Amino acid sequence: MLWKIQILNVSFTTYKKYARQFIDSKTDKNLWELHKNQAGKGIRKDIVQATAGPYSIDKLLQGEFPNYPVWKLRNRILALGILPEKCNSCGYEERRITDDTTPLLLDFKDGDSTNHRIENLQLLCLNCYYMQSGNPYNKHKRLSYEVIAFKEIINKDIPLHFYLGLQTKYTNNLYVTGDAYNPTEPLSNQIPYIEISIGTNGKLQHLNYISLHVSNALRHEIEHITQSGLNTLPGKYLPDDQLLRETATTQEYHLLKKEIPAMLHGLHTQAKKERKPFLDKLHEYLDGTYLLESDIDSIRSIWISKAKELNLIN
Repeated sequence: MLWKIQILNVSFTTYKKYARQFIDSKTDKNLWELHKNQAGKGIRKDIVQATAGPYSIDKLLQGEFPNYPVWKLRNRILALGILPEKCNSCGYEERRITDDTTPLLLDFKDGDSTNHRIENLQLLCLNCYYMQSGNPYNKHKRLSYEVIAFKEIINKDIPLHFYLGLQTKYTNNLYVTGDAYNPTEPLSNQIPYIEISIGTNGKLQHLNYISLHVSNALRHEIEHITQSGLNTLPGKYLPDDQLLRETATTQEYHLLKKEIPAMLHGLHTQAKKERKPFLDKLHEYLDGTYLLESDIDSIRSIWISKAKELNLIN
């Protein structure tokens, strides 16, 4: 099989995906089944050896190595077929077109990620994992929120690929906030996660505010995940600015290189939903901050110049 991959100049994952789609008329088997490496040459031994070595799968599933990396354990369990490649809760088993795998996370039934005994393990789809175990990217954050949605978003045209979580909290303080969990390097295989949090007491008059500000927050965070990581768009990469964020004043925050386009795209999306001129929305937002008038004027000038560059102003 290796020579086929080398001649075609494609990755192993790409070859596997398309080989499974080609059916041989004589045997009624796909190309992958006909030509897969039965001898196991070139396959990592730490994956396939079930009983040998210091970290044998038998010992792992007896709980002897509680600090063994969870992602490695998940990969070995799937490679060896110890647990079926589907969600243990809802039965989801659809494979991604991009890499021909089912997006599953390893979950620990008792909540203890160091208890690797087989009876404590289950595979869950992202939606069920989020609903049952919380945010997989930050399990200790905002435990008082109620998760109301979790979905994998794939747009091949942009292209764009991320997980989206929506959570609410009962409070008399109405608000909508967004967060993005995204690698900071230019290239990454990690799928980013956008989390939208809503605070409301459930009054019907809040719905319009929530709808408008969710559209703003979502577009804002989508802009961030195109600045680095898996969804980096050509010419848009921006390096990590976490140190600057930790010490930035409110004025400095509004002038961060990553924040200016995110703020502008978010406000532009909200303005379209409100059917307001974009500049009116921009002025409304800045005038509603608690910044000095001189600082607002400085930010306004820089933002308008950037908005023209982004073709947000005709």
